[in-house]
Amino acid sequence: MWYTRDGDDMEVIKWIVMIIGIFGLLIIGCFMLLRSDEKKRFNTKRYQENIKLINQTNEMLDETLNELESFNGPLKKVCEQINKFNHKFLKIK
Repeated sequence: MWYTRDGDDMEVIKWIVMIIGIFGLLIIGCFMLLRSDEKKRFNTKRYQENIKLINQTNEMLDETLNELESFNGPLKKVCEQINKFNHKFLKIK
């Protein structure tokens, strides 16, 4: 071996354990980064789906609003006729 004294055995073992520990921590860190990246991608995808759903709901609400606004003209005419009838026959102002 490359060491000469008996006391150096513990020193070599200490260095080997430290190197293994460092590589172990690096590997664990890489796995944590990969996992957080997957979570980030999942959350981004879910966020985009929510945005798409909100946009679809907004479009549906716009269509409903346009349909309801199309009833405004006939309803105004009917209300005017009811008001004329009330004013003319029931003397309500």
